[in-house]
Amino acid sequence: MDVSDQQNGLRETLKALKDDGVTVMSMDGLLYLLDSSTPPQEWLAELRRWQAQSDATTQRGMELFRSIMNAAHAAFKSATLINGGAAVAVLTFVSSLAQHKTPIQGFGWVVGLFASGALVSAMAAGGTYLAQRRYARAPNAATNPWTTATIGCVIASYGFFAIGCGVAMALFSGGHFQSAQ
Repeated sequence: MDVSDQQNGLRETLKALKDDGVTVMSMDGLLYLLDSSTPPQEWLAELRRWQAQSDATTQRGMELFRSIMNAAHAAFKSATLINGGAAVAVLTFVSSLAQHKTPIQGFGWVVGLFASGALVSAMAAGGTYLAQRRYARAPNAATNPWTTATIGCVIASYGFFAIGCGVAMALFSGGHFQSAQ
């Protein structure tokens, strides 16, 4: 087979791949085809195998990405729910104490901690958008600062909740409010 036959065979193979929907091919794969003495029919079969592997890898990556995004959404939704619910519960409790003219001290900190947790969790929701936007623009980037910031926000939200619970427990058990009689 002379050079012209190889070029024609390569051209036919590439046209067949293009017709099959292949839009990207690695340079290593193309160089392999050019350097080999394999007939064009085998090139096409080999390229289709590579395309199938590439499609499977891409599909696996997309499913993993969807799974991670679903987990992230669940994390910040639950963080918002527990912090928001805790803030409402403490406000309701403090309101009840105030109606009975019971001295209350320190519960402002508890409400502030829970409200901060809810705020940071809501910021994480915005962070997921920015992380996805960054990923769409640079899918091969080694790190995504928005992803790191979003994870940090969710962890901080849970931290605010834990600290708020600790402060509330200390207030309840420390006798910081007395029943008026």
